[in-house]
Amino acid sequence: MTVNKKSGRLRVLAGILTAAAVMAGCAGVPQTPEPAPEPEPAPAEESTSEIIGVIRDDIDYEAAAAADSQLDLDQIGLTEEEFYAIADTRKDFRGEGTKEPADLAALQQENEDVKATLEIPGVLEAVPLVQKAGDAEYYKTHDFSGEESEFGSVYIDIGNDCEFMDPNTVMHVSAELVESPYSDFLGYGDRIFFEENPYIYITLPDCVLEYQVFASYEDITESILKIHNCYDYLGYVAYTDNMFARTGMDSLTDESLTQTVRDAWNIITLQVDEGSDLCRYVHAVLTGKELR
Repeated sequence: MTVNKKSGRLRVLAGILTAAAVMAGCAGVPQTPEPAPEPEPAPAEESTSEIIGVIRDDIDYEAAAAADSQLDLDQIGLTEEEFYAIADTRKDFRGEGTKEPADLAALQQENEDVKATLEIPGVLEAVPLVQKAGDAEYYKTHDFSGEESEFGSVYIDIGNDCEFMDPNTVMHVSAELVESPYSDFLGYGDRIFFEENPYIYITLPDCVLEYQVFASYEDITESILKIHNCYDYLGYVAYTDNMFARTGMDSLTDESLTQTVRDAWNIITLQVDEGSDLCRYVHAVLTGKELR
């Protein structure tokens, strides 16, 4: 059984897993020309983090990332579902979760550009997340229903799909005006707020995703998806490690999530426009998924 990989992320993962399989098959080969025993399939109950952990410790990432051959799943004892689960972390929610997810279908009837909702329990009720095909900044000046607005909307970067399966899904927020309904996002610049509101929930048509905030800092405005290639695992690790390494007074991190961030390979970024050339960046890592 083989999988035709359609994204850079899966190509890298396939290369890594293929390299892991080759190493596993070669590790115990005797010096005599006797045939090596076939590698035993990985136990079905092995967790995503354990698989990633083995890869991280034992594989030359640069060589693995360069591999672009089809992945023979039978060779490493994974089903196709298990393979994709590695890129789709499924764990119990760490926070309280959304007891009553937003009625996304009703919002989509009002505007088909609504792709999901975002909620911060106790701080921000479900906010529609929108994306306008072919227009990167339409919702910078329009609300989620399509009406002109000085506040705009929270909109998904046009470089992302809207299924939140990209390594880094970027959402843009305008909080330049004090009375902006999205000014609560700026609260992540305060340590107490940062520690007391760690969970963000994204409601999609078929599931609710839980993300845990691990970094917040102020920096110049940049086009994240063009500058940081998170589809390359090495690039993703370097990018996220740099977040934890920030030492400025305006930088907050939760270092206990360092390994979680590396293992998940799935984060979201809130790029909050503060005016001038500065943004507040809030990063959160996928920690749970609950089917609706």
